[in-house]
Amino acid sequence: MAIMKGRMYRLDSPPPGTSSRYFELINVSHDAVVSVTEARPGGAQGSIALSPLRGGHHTAMLELASAPCIRDFRIGLRDGRTLIYRDINVCRSRGLYVRTADMQSESRDLADAAAEGGE
Repeated sequence: MAIMKGRMYRLDSPPPGTSSRYFELINVSHDAVVSVTEARPGGAQGSIALSPLRGGHHTAMLELASAPCIRDFRIGLRDGRTLIYRDINVCRSRGLYVRTADMQSESRDLADAAAEGGE
């Protein structure tokens, strides 16, 4: 689920008896984020439908199922470019900064781009 201007977008409903966690997506790039896909270990993927998230430090709040903690995120930008952030620990980090400076390679491990909980 993403909160953007009072609206929430849900990736998926957590199974009954499980909890969810909120994870912030912070777009500090100059381009708009138009798609977000989350991948879990084992290949399970989910797409989040959200309105374009403008650049310039705009944020969206995502609601994710609590487990597992390690996720990959594929971020689609308005101009067609894609950023991949691998091995993001959504249990330890409170958010992810989207930066076009991370664009060097789709396969580059960008776990260091995750915002730490104490920031």
